[in-house]
Amino acid sequence: MEMKKDNIVKVSIEEDVAEIVSGFGRYQRWQCLLAIVPVICTALSNTNFVFAAAAIDYRCAVPQCEVNNATFATPGWWPTNVSDTRCSRPAYSSNSTCDPGDYDHVEECDLWIYDTRNSIVNEVEQLY
Repeated sequence: MEMKKDNIVKVSIEEDVAEIVSGFGRYQRWQCLLAIVPVICTALSNTNFVFAAAAIDYRCAVPQCEVNNATFATPGWWPTNVSDTRCSRPAYSSNSTCDPGDYDHVEECDLWIYDTRNSIVNEVEQLY
């Protein structure tokens, strides 16, 4: 806007810019909607992870002793003195019959059996 005072013209830039971009019309609402959609999708994805990645029980798997469709329950051939079923497993010799008293030593676990198959934890584990 122009203001005249003693033959001096002063121009206020703030008022000119406010006049050009004033209002919150249809275009601004559309831009806000487009900006909010990815935020909502990300929030839903993060919320879903809380329910999909539930903590499930598991135990270490011993490949030479496991049967098809093995369950989480500690099997009968598992030695009683190997109490940490999550992080260590009994290592049987190659000609062993998986007898509880016939294991050589305890190894660190690298394969697991889960209580349920309905979790993202199990799905990610199967990728490796």
